[in-house]
Amino acid sequence: NVSRRYLANLTKRLGLWWMNNKVIKRKIRHFLTGIFFGSIISGGYILTGLFSTQLSITKMLCVAFFSGCIGLLTAIFDLDMNFSLLVVIHCLLTFGLLSLMFTFNGWFYIIEKNPLKFLIGFLLSYGAVWAYDRIKQRRKVRKINEKLANRKGNEL
Repeated sequence: NVSRRYLANLTKRLGLWWMNNKVIKRKIRHFLTGIFFGSIISGGYILTGLFSTQLSITKMLCVAFFSGCIGLLTAIFDLDMNFSLLVVIHCLLTFGLLSLMFTFNGWFYIIEKNPLKFLIGFLLSYGAVWAYDRIKQRRKVRKINEKLANRKGNEL
């Protein structure tokens, strides 16, 4: 593929040789996906009035950083363990990072004020992102299986 070759040469010329590493690309993609979902969720909470606070550039960067770290947590699903256990561990670690982010931004009073509301909001957000990701994964698997079936049908 010409574009892949071009990008590989460009990254070498720019001194970004490490960008050719698939693992690093995957981690960057997970980090950016985390930032994307974190931005959507926090924006939704602010727009709906469920979360009202003064936002500064520092606080927004903190949200982006912790959201990216939450995105990196998806690497836990690469472990060879029981999937349900991995979901529970991922959920708890995500909750921990979110609580840490609230502490760093001085928003912990929101959790203390109404912990049940915070927990319900977290579980609804977590469930929505998890459902979206599962649907996306199933589509991807279906497309791969269709390509394999077509390839197998063409060989016969």
